[in-house]
Amino acid sequence: MILYSTGCPLCKTLEMKLNQAGVSYTKIDDVDEMEKLGFQSVPVLYAKGKYMNFHDATQFINAMMKGLVLPEEENLNEDQHQAG
Repeated sequence: MILYSTGCPLCKTLEMKLNQAGVSYTKIDDVDEMEKLGFQSVPVLYAKGKYMNFHDATQFINAMMKGLVLPEEENLNEDQHQAG
């Protein structure tokens, strides 16, 4: 799951990296949902049971692309649909 805002350059970069890694995800751009979760800024990636800011998410995706971290689909995507 990626918390996302339209027009956010970091959000677009994170989405591009997820697509390059071949990872399916759910994109949420509902401000009320983000506030309910306590987030004031985006992007935020939820994977492996934790929320990651842009920096941590980028490192996670890079490690995944190198085979150092295996994606677990149920943790990356709640409804198993391909975004993008």
